[in-house]
Amino acid sequence: MSLKITAKILRAIAQLAAGIAGIEIAMLVALTPAIAQNYASRSTESISAAEKLSHQGKAKAEIQDYRGAIADLSQAIQLNPNEADFYYQRGLILASLSDRQAAVRDFDDAILRNPNHAWAYLHRGGISLNFGSSYQITDYRGFNYRLDNIVGDQRGDARAMLDLRTARDLFAQQGDRAGYQTADKLIHHFSRDVEQRAS
Repeated sequence: MSLKITAKILRAIAQLAAGIAGIEIAMLVALTPAIAQNYASRSTESISAAEKLSHQGKAKAEIQDYRGAIADLSQAIQLNPNEADFYYQRGLILASLSDRQAAVRDFDDAILRNPNHAWAYLHRGGISLNFGSSYQITDYRGFNYRLDNIVGDQRGDARAMLDLRTARDLFAQQGDRAGYQTADKLIHHFSRDVEQRAS
């Protein structure tokens, strides 16, 4: 958000507050640009630090320092809790450590912050299914992710298949051919297993 937009929003809030509380509008409007400047500089610094921590976390995950990667990504989330990719990255690592519940929570958080995060849908669907055999996915960043021996139920299976279909649709809308093909393969590969469990 630009400084001008932030200042306009803060001015509108100040005017509303002034009308409600009877505070002098001129004083609030005079303070608004300083408040906006302070907010913008802190926000930019936090976002920059969060991005750096995210890159460090990814580098640690690549050398299998998963605990260090989780710590860095958790700090990045504290600094910039609105970045969907931080939750997604941490979810991948948690899933690789077999902490599937925490991974699903992180994929949920990623989707909440970015409803078009196709990879988060794909992975949330994938770890929710009962595969009985290994299947490997490589995401758009080259992160390898193995899905295996996961216990599911019929309701969870339905949600998981919906997630995989949602991912496939989002990949199609976004023009991500490789993502679309990955989701489509997973749907075909696991739909028979889900149908057999349902019967």
